Amino acid sequence: MKYKVSVAIIQGEAQVGKTCIKSLILKLSYDEVSTNLIEAPCMAFGSFSINRYGKTVDNRWKLVSDDEMDGIVIAELKEIASGLKIPNEIISSPIAANRTIEQNDRDMGAMFYASHDINPIPTSPSSEAALTSNAVQYLNTEDSSIMPVVNVNSPVEDIDNFIPVHEQKMDVEEVFKDDLVQNYDVLKYLKEKHRTSEAGFNRDWLYFFDSGGQIQFQKLLLAFMPCSSVLVLVVNLAKDLNDKSSTSMKLPDITINFNEYSLKVDDMLRQVISVVNSNTKQFRSIIEGQQHIKAPKNEKLQVITIGTHSDIYKQKTGIEDIQIKRGKLKSMLQSESIQIVYTDDDDLIHEVDGRKAKHDGEFDDDPAIETISKALNEQAYEIEVPLKWHYFGVILRNEAKENEGILKLSSCIGFGKLLDMPEKEVKSALNFFHALKLLFYYHDSPAKDIVFVKLDAVINIIKKLMIKVCKPLDELKDGPDKVAQLAAKGYLSTEVLEKNAGVLKGYESILLSLFEYLKIAALIPTDEKDVVFLMPALLPVKDVSDLSDFSEIPPLLYYFNDEPVPMGLFCAVIVQLLSYPGDEKWDIITKERNFSNFFTIQKKINKYRMCKVLLVEQLYWITIYCEELRYRQSINNCIKRAINEVMKDKIIDYEKPVATFYCPCKDKEQHVATLEDNVLIKCSRTGEWQDLSDPQCDEYWSWFMTQEEINRAKHERQENNLSNTLEE
Repeated sequence: MKYKVSVAIIQGEAQVGKTCIKSLILKLSYDEVSTNLIEAPCMAFGSFSINRYGKTVDNRWKLVSDDEMDGIVIAELKEIASGLKIPNEIISSPIAANRTIEQNDRDMGAMFYASHDINPIPTSPSSEAALTSNAVQYLNTEDSSIMPVVNVNSPVEDIDNFIPVHEQKMDVEEVFKDDLVQNYDVLKYLKEKHRTSEAGFNRDWLYFFDSGGQIQFQKLLLAFMPCSSVLVLVVNLAKDLNDKSSTSMKLPDITINFNEYSLKVDDMLRQVISVVNSNTKQFRSIIEGQQHIKAPKNEKLQVITIGTHSDIYKQKTGIEDIQIKRGKLKSMLQSESIQIVYTDDDDLIHEVDGRKAKHDGEFDDDPAIETISKALNEQAYEIEVPLKWHYFGVILRNEAKENEGILKLSSCIGFGKLLDMPEKEVKSALNFFHALKLLFYYHDSPAKDIVFVKLDAVINIIKKLMIKVCKPLDELKDGPDKVAQLAAKGYLSTEVLEKNAGVLKGYESILLSLFEYLKIAALIPTDEKDVVFLMPALLPVKDVSDLSDFSEIPPLLYYFNDEPVPMGLFCAVIVQLLSYPGDEKWDIITKERNFSNFFTIQKKINKYRMCKVLLVEQLYWITIYCEELRYRQSINNCIKRAINEVMKDKIIDYEKPVATFYCPCKDKEQHVATLEDNVLIKCSRTGEWQDLSDPQCDEYWSWFMTQEEINRAKHERQENNLSNTLEE
């Protein structure tokens, strides 16, 4: 079964009009309710499950539920069966029997499916053939977990007047004699004889992914975000890119506004571009050589910048010139792995009036929307899903409904046996679906025995925690202490997790082990009986543009060569440092509030001494402050190790950062220096080597040398200077 799948990730600050743009592309009515923090991966929008749409005769999209699509397909297959003289019992809609994860040892043939109007399929040699026959009903079912979401190119028939897929009569073969009918494989016959392209195959599909505008939560996206072929970047034309980004979130019953903690629009957009681009490159490397997935010919991430007028700009400052905005956006997108999709040779921004989406019937052919559609079509992945794997995915989706989206691996292996899939092939199929982010199977993690067919339950937990954290701190102080700790320190106790676990109650330990594996949580030793984890990505962000707030001493920088720090890396490094065992372990300091981009930690140097370090995430580098000169070399080695380990495990297609400093030259505008042999500092703007005083040597060299080595180096420098003076 061949598909062309496009993946669009739409990003921008909160309340900028992202949902308007999606409404215009899909020609769907607009809903003003904000995207709730993060939506389940690979979904359309508006809920925490994957939605399916069919295009109707009036060129609008209509939501089609699983039950509706099942009914449509069953009706068509019964028509096919009547022409082929296949008994209806073979293709009747199966219903998943009520089961729990613990019911794995029962006979699957007997309890797996039951007909609407006959007894459950008996356990017999023919039961597996009957099960395979039941798979026919899904020939045209766009499965809500394993199948792509929205058909953008090939309109399906009007859902209310569905045209039968069987348009030609087939000859009845001898195989349909009564004594052989139970062993007949209808699926195989239809695949060989029927025009399967009319049964839902060879279509184009579209995923829409929107994580909302809360930037601090996007630090978790590396764990859940699907690959992208197109990034739709939405900016407010009436807003200066140097202003703070909006984080207002409009929910059905309340509006949460925590703009106190936000990045500048410029910084926020650069980080979004970085993470999407990095994720795309990583996915391309994963699928290289994968026989079932073919990437688009153009390897570059396609970026479309949309300027909207949908929001009212409430600030009193002047409106930024659009031409200046174009220049800034172009500088953000200058990368060898990015291709900007222009409206013409000169214009970078596609202007769209998102307000049109609020009025039914105003879905005219906007040139910018047409440009987006064209880019999506050109950047589609070609995916071949083995028919057996497709039905295997359907089984998982149906079974997961009974288990809140979660299955045991042993159950999946059992379902695979019904389709003659050995354990190795089952795991290959699970890894294939995981690569596409259609389900989540972490085969080398503590959760390796669990398959997350849907992430709704996990996402709902994180959403609840995020909403708690986003409340004003004075309100939290009046509430439960452990909730206040979550907001101020990022401490997640098992008690708080249990109260917000929902349908995953009882799976808290597995969930926390998975968070540890994904480098988004670390166990924190406490004197309390309750187990506590740190989840730094749940914390709000802090404006770190004014460095004078931190320290007067020159910090060490880990610089990413004019590329933004990969989203999620900073929090993962914090988690890595806190996870080291024994004498290598770090501890968090919680005297003041920490942030997802600003952490104070300490390390035990000896029996009597602790060394305090401040870590700050900035746009292009991670900044390290440490006042203790004698311990800096050890501190640097440990942090460098943590960065390298996280990047090796989680961000494979990114150059490692280089250690450097802010340039000590007289230029008032801050910039980084070039470091050579850890001792020579050159201005990156003028190319001039900097003449360091002895105190400056102590400050800079202490990150790479012991005090004894520094003294020796300074002595050698003095001798060289004296020798040069005598020669002159």
